[in-house]
Amino acid sequence: MDEDKILEEMGKGIDGLKADMEKHLDSKTAEKFVSVAEDIKGIQDKLNIMNDNNEDPGSEKVKDLEAKLDEMETKQGEVVESVRLMKAGGVVGSPAEKETLKNFFFKDVGKLREALNDFGETKAVNSDLFTNGGQLPAEAAMEFWKSVVDQQLTLKAITKRAMMAGTGTTDELTVTARSMVKATEGSTISDNNAVDFRRRTITNVEVAWGTDITKTFLEDNIERGNAEQTIVNQVGLQFGNDIADLGWNGDDGSSTTFLAINDGWITLATADANVNDVASYNSDAECSDVMHDWRKGMPTKFRALPDLTYFVPYEFAENYADQVSARLTSLGDAVLINGLPALRYFGHVIIPDPYLASTTGMYTPASNLYLAYNRAVTMETEWKARKRLIELTLTARNDYQYSSGQAIVLGTSIPADLVA
Repeated sequence: MDEDKILEEMGKGIDGLKADMEKHLDSKTAEKFVSVAEDIKGIQDKLNIMNDNNEDPGSEKVKDLEAKLDEMETKQGEVVESVRLMKAGGVVGSPAEKETLKNFFFKDVGKLREALNDFGETKAVNSDLFTNGGQLPAEAAMEFWKSVVDQQLTLKAITKRAMMAGTGTTDELTVTARSMVKATEGSTISDNNAVDFRRRTITNVEVAWGTDITKTFLEDNIERGNAEQTIVNQVGLQFGNDIADLGWNGDDGSSTTFLAINDGWITLATADANVNDVASYNSDAECSDVMHDWRKGMPTKFRALPDLTYFVPYEFAENYADQVSARLTSLGDAVLINGLPALRYFGHVIIPDPYLASTTGMYTPASNLYLAYNRAVTMETEWKARKRLIELTLTARNDYQYSSGQAIVLGTSIPADLVA
């Protein structure tokens, strides 16, 4: 079971992960995880009650609980990492992993190294030293998508769905009515059609992305070794910026070529009547007041979900950081030390995203948002002698979706002074 599978099991509940820990680690560690998970839930429940009761986010009680929550989540992360390493045989970056892309871009690394070192003196870089690339091996494609999401806070937090097919669905089981009745002997219990399935369609869209790999980059990374994997990781990092940008701002009705590639979460939510909209605030509202209003806009049945997350514009997060830092709470100290990703509001994580429009944010369980992608990734290359570089063209397929519109609060019209 890889790390993504572990996190998937955590989303389903702790029983499956507990059993897996008992199998690969020991029962004591499994019990520790269960205990920590229960502590986290208990702390978050208390913070939710305080939020609903209009407690000051800078109060000592909130400060103490958030500090405890940070401590418990750190412990939980350590246990999950132990399982991940155990499943990987205790080795990170094994030789087999490094050999995955051998000769994928370069036919003979030794001869290419010699040619690059002598370039401009005795030898030319022969195009025969390069391959045309092609479809990444499965392991390399997984590593590529990992590099795409790992450097983007939003993408790292949400649900990732790797797909073989081009289309799929997200399923939501909803109870639309009270279905319990008093049992009467000899009477038939009628079907009230209380259970319903809602499905949102995932349709992966093909995208192309090009970049140049310079001679200097080749020289530096061939000397270090594992240059081909380094290229894939670097491309994934840069490609991830566009994936995150399109995720929030994509609109296939836009006149802007990039934005028209696909609909992102904001466009999807704007068109969904089930989404909860919050667009008005008090004239003197602070950042905490805005998030409180979003919290109130969330239907009660979703307020206890463990991964409720505030996705906010970067400037908004900076202003909230100033607000809580000025109160000298433990959260304020964390902001000063660790930077914006440490932000919380009544225990719920705040993710600052530079690609969110300045007056728009979203409050939803992180697992409710989906980044879907096809496992097949193609990287085709061509050596350009005059430019002394490789032209690389990446082709992939992906889509953006969410499971439940009812579990989304779309916050718009954020006061200008809070995003300046």
